[in-house]
Amino acid sequence: MLPLNNQPVNGGYPMVNATSSAPKGGSAYAKVIEMLMVFASKWYWFLLCLALGLAGSYFYLQATPPIYTRSASILIKNDMQSGGGASGASAINMFGGSVDVQNELFTLRSSSLAESTVRNLHLEVNCYAQGRFHEEIIYGTNLSVQIVPLDLNDSESAEFMFDLKNDGTYVMSDFVRGGEKVSGSITGKVGRTVRTPIGQIEVNKSVNFAPQEITLRVERTPIHAAVNKITSSLDVSAVSDMSTIIKLSYNDESPQRAEDVLSTIIAVYNENWVKDCNRRSVSTSEFIGERLEVIEKELGNVETDISNFKSENLIPAGQSDVASIYISQATSATAQSTEISNQLHMARYVRNYLTNEANKYTLIPANQGVNSPNISGQIAEYNALLLSRNNLLSASSLQNPIIQENFEMP
Repeated sequence: MLPLNNQPVNGGYPMVNATSSAPKGGSAYAKVIEMLMVFASKWYWFLLCLALGLAGSYFYLQATPPIYTRSASILIKNDMQSGGGASGASAINMFGGSVDVQNELFTLRSSSLAESTVRNLHLEVNCYAQGRFHEEIIYGTNLSVQIVPLDLNDSESAEFMFDLKNDGTYVMSDFVRGGEKVSGSITGKVGRTVRTPIGQIEVNKSVNFAPQEITLRVERTPIHAAVNKITSSLDVSAVSDMSTIIKLSYNDESPQRAEDVLSTIIAVYNENWVKDCNRRSVSTSEFIGERLEVIEKELGNVETDISNFKSENLIPAGQSDVASIYISQATSATAQSTEISNQLHMARYVRNYLTNEANKYTLIPANQGVNSPNISGQIAEYNALLLSRNNLLSASSLQNPIIQENFEMP
């Protein structure tokens, strides 16, 4: 009898291939157990790596100075405006005219504003005390003396050690100027200016002066380096696209210095606005003075004409007849003629002012007397744009694309 399905036979029976019937899951489980046993036999290596990682993290955190963040906000608005804030990325400023919030952001980030802050707070001079793991910045209430080098120019750097004693005396040593060591050691007393190998240095008591012994490393950086540190640590942004609130954030190793920097930046920014207002006021005052002289002459001529008319026609003073009515009408006509003449003069003045090359980048006097809301609004807008250009130019140059695109006149 032939075998079925052509299967190979052995002794008349079909051959069956032998295969493992053990479940696959059991094999994987055995491998996992075997791997865990290997790991368990090397447990001390894992524990050592964990300990080293934790120790490295700890020392890194201890050796890295902490950074603090302080924030402040500025609201740009018109105090004389009864409505709310302006919409979009512009607002009405306190001196009239619209303000581009983006321009104000650029101004607050400008190096000129940062430089004024550096000079006001003497941020080019930093004092450090040796801590357990790293040098710690000493500033504000923690610093009992104010140290200011007087003879170094803006681009020079210097460094020296300052040892303060309980009796108010100190010793300066280890001088370095421009990266080169300078020999010498100076002894002085707080409140006096001393001559050192790197020039005169002023050492005064701070508001928080208290007798103490402390050793400081005093570092004087170039002005531009201190300015770059402020601009890189300062973040300025609008709260939203439709808001005129500007938020300022500053990062620093000293929280008190961060607060002082923000306060000074805002103070200098407001001071610049006041200067802009004063420039506009001076321009307007000069214009009003000129016009008053002209009006006084015109009014004097009107009074003289009335007096001459009465004398020629023998009209007594206080006459209330028809002649007085004629005089009143003539006076009214003269006043209207004067007003029209004044308006014409104002229009010609504005035209000549704008066409004069010498006034190309100067403010147009406000409140010229032109009875045209459109012209007055355009003049206010022109002055606001000109002030924005001057602020941008103080922190940049004429090659700035923003200035060339938006503010350069043909």
